[in-house]
Amino acid sequence: IEPFSLSFGPYRFSIMKQANAGEIYSRILTYFVFILAFLSLALSVFAKEVIGIIASPEYLDAYRIIPLLCFGSIVGGTIYVFQTAIYLVKKTEYMFYVGIVTAASVVGLQLILIPAFDMFGAALAGVLAGALGCLATYIFSQRLHPIPYELSRVFTVVACAVLLYVLSLFVPAGDVVLRVCIKSVLVLSLPFLLGV
Repeated sequence: IEPFSLSFGPYRFSIMKQANAGEIYSRILTYFVFILAFLSLALSVFAKEVIGIIASPEYLDAYRIIPLLCFGSIVGGTIYVFQTAIYLVKKTEYMFYVGIVTAASVVGLQLILIPAFDMFGAALAGVLAGALGCLATYIFSQRLHPIPYELSRVFTVVACAVLLYVLSLFVPAGDVVLRVCIKSVLVLSLPFLLGV
C-alpha cells in the first residue's frame, strides 16, 4: 500500500482536470483492489506453511488471523483511494471526522471482542472499524465530489478471493508437495475466475 500511496497521491492531482479523471480513479481502485486481493489470497492460503517454516510451533495458530489482517489492508487501501474526492474539493476536515469515528469504534470493539475472542477479536475489531471508516469516507466523498467507482467489480474481486480462500481450507493435510500444488492452483485461478 505504501508504494501505491506515494505514487497515487501526486498522480490524482495531476489528472484532476481531465474530463475522464473520474473514470481513471475508478479503474485505479478496481485494479488496486485486485492486486491487494491477489496478494492477500496468496498470503492467507500459504500462511500456515510459511509460519510453520519460519516460527516455532507455539506461533503456528497465528496463521488463522492472517486473512483478517489482509482484509484489513484491503480496506485501508480502499480508504486511501476514496479520500481522493475529499482532497480534490479541499475538505480535509472530513477525514478528521472519519478518523475520530474509526478510532472510537476500534477501541469500543476491542473492549468487546478481545475478551471474547483473543487475537481474533483484536483482528476483527480492526477490520470492522476499518470497514466503518471506509464506508464513511465513501459517503462523504461521494457527496462532495461523486466518482463513478466500479463497486460491483470491487466486491466481485473480494468475494472471489474469499471463496478461493475458503476452498483452500478443504485441501487435505497429507503430502506437503500436493497441498502446495493445489493451493497454488487456487491462488493462480483468481485472475482467470475474474477474466482479468
